[in-house]
Amino acid sequence: MEGSRSTMRRTTDGSAGDADYGTIGPGYSGYRRPEPRIAALIEAALAGSRTVLNIGAGAGSYESTLFEMTAVEPSESMRAQRPAHLPAAVDAVAENLPFPDGAFDGAMTTFSEMLLDPAARKACSAWSFVDAEVCEEYTGHLRRDLESGAWDEKHGRLRQQPYFQGSLVLVRAVPGA
Repeated sequence: MEGSRSTMRRTTDGSAGDADYGTIGPGYSGYRRPEPRIAALIEAALAGSRTVLNIGAGAGSYESTLFEMTAVEPSESMRAQRPAHLPAAVDAVAENLPFPDGAFDGAMTTFSEMLLDPAARKACSAWSFVDAEVCEEYTGHLRRDLESGAWDEKHGRLRQQPYFQGSLVLVRAVPGA
C-alpha cells in the first residue's frame, strides 16, 4: 500500500487535498453520527477481513470493533475528535501510506453529507466548495418545500420506506481475486 512519493498539499493542521479540516472540522464529531444500517453494510463488505485500514478516518464514525482497525487521518483537528475507545490515527495521507503492500486484509473510506444545518454543512468537506450564495439558494428551496409540504407531495412516499438506498457506494477490492 505504499503510496507514491508525490508531495500532497497539506494545511497547517495537516489536512490534505482541497479540504481544510482545521477550519471546517471543529464540531464534526457532533454531527457525524454512525447510522447502524450503513455500519452493517460496511461490516458486511469487509466480512472475512481481520485487519482493516480506514483511510481518511476522521473521528472514526464507522470503525467497527469486529476488525483490527488502523486509522489514517491527516488532519490534527479530526484526529483530536476520535473517541477514547478507538485507537489513535496515524498522521498520513492516502497518497503516501506508511505501510507495505499487503499489510491489511481490507480497506475502507467513507463520506456523507448533511444539508440543512449550517454548522453540519460546515463540518462536511464537500460543502466547503459550494459558494455561500448557491448554498443558501438551494437549502432555502428545500427548507421552503419542506415547510409548505411541497416536498412531501412529491417525495413523501420515501418517508414510509424503512431506508433509502441512494448514493452510498461500497467498494470492495479483494487482493488476488
